[in-house]
Amino acid sequence: MLLAGREHDYEHMARPLLHALERTHHFDIDTEADLDALPEGGVVLAASDGPLMYDHAARLEEFVRRGGGLVLLHGTLARWSDHEPIAHMAGWRLGAPAPLTELVVSAVDHPLTERLPREMRVEDELYLSEGPPADAQLLLRTSWRYTDQVVAYERRHGDGRFVHIGLGHRLDTYANPEFQKLVHRAAMFAAGASAAPAVGVGLIGYGAIARGHAESVLATPGLTLQAVADISSERRELASKELGITTYATADELLRDPDVGLVVVGTPPSVHADPVVAALRAGKHVVCEKPFAITVDDVDRMIDAAAAHQRVLTVYQSRRWDPDFLAMRDVIRSGRIGDPFYMESFIGGFSHPCDFWHSHEPISG
Repeated sequence: MLLAGREHDYEHMARPLLHALERTHHFDIDTEADLDALPEGGVVLAASDGPLMYDHAARLEEFVRRGGGLVLLHGTLARWSDHEPIAHMAGWRLGAPAPLTELVVSAVDHPLTERLPREMRVEDELYLSEGPPADAQLLLRTSWRYTDQVVAYERRHGDGRFVHIGLGHRLDTYANPEFQKLVHRAAMFAAGASAAPAVGVGLIGYGAIARGHAESVLATPGLTLQAVADISSERRELASKELGITTYATADELLRDPDVGLVVVGTPPSVHADPVVAALRAGKHVVCEKPFAITVDDVDRMIDAAAAHQRVLTVYQSRRWDPDFLAMRDVIRSGRIGDPFYMESFIGGFSHPCDFWHSHEPISG
C-alpha cells in the first residue's frame, strides 16, 4: 500500500483501514512511501496527493495491463492522471475537488456493493467530473448541485483491473466500516478474486424460528434455500407450500443432498449436538440455534467435530443485534455509568416465561 501525503496525512488517517484489511487475513500488506518497487502480481492500493514520476506512471500502467490490480483512493487519480499512462488506464481525468461537505453517496448495483447500505453519509470532498469514464462499471454516485457525479468505479485494463474510490479526506471515512468493506472488496476484486458460487442452505427443523431463517436466506445474496428436514409431515407440507423446495423426513436424507453446503440446526436445545456433529461429518458448515448446548460435553463434541472436519460452526446470536442490547453495550463501553458488576436482563411478559423449549430444564437447561 502506498501512503504519500503532502496536504493530507494519509499515513495517519488510513490506519483504521489498514487494521481492518489486516484482520481479514486476505492480505500481506507492505506500506510504502514511493513506487520504486512494484509487487510481482497482487494489488497496489494508493492514497497520495504527491506527484508521480512519469516512469512510475508507465510502470503502474504496465503492471495493471499485465494482470495486476490498482485501487486509488480519494484524490490520487486527480493528482496522477496528468500522466497519460494513468489517464489511459483510468479512462478519465478528474477535476478539482468540491468544498468539504456532507455527501449522500448511493451504491450502484454491482457485486462489490452487495449488502452495502443503499446510501452512505460521509463528510468528504467530491472530485468533480463531466461524466463517467469509458467502459466503466459504476460503484458509487452522488448528486452535486443538480448534477450526477461518479464517486467510485471499476474498469478492466488489459489483463488487470483498475478501481477508483474518490473518498478519503478525513479519518472518519477510513474508520467507517462500510467504507472499509468496500475497499476490502475492491482490493480482492482488483487481485482477480471473484465471488464464490452460491451456497445451498438446508434447515433441520421447520418450526417458528425456521421461517425467519428461510426469509433471511432468501434475502441474502450468495445463499440459496435448498431443502428442509422435519420429522413432522404437517411441517414438511407447510415448508413445501410456503417455500416450494425439497423436503426430507430425516436429517440424514438432507445431509446426503450434495447441493446443501450449509445447515441451520433448529431442533430443541437438548438435541442440538447429534445433528450438528452429523452435519459436520457430512462436510457441511453449520449454524446452530441458541442456546448452543446444555452440557459442556455436547459443546466439546461439536467444537471438536468442527475442528476435525475443518468446517465453520457458529451459534445464531440474533439477540446480539437487538436495539436494547446494542444500547446497553454502547453505554457500558462509553464508561458513562462506571464499571458494572452485575446486570440481569429478561425478555418476556407477566405470564410464565416463553414456552416449553425455553423454560423446561431438561429441554433448555
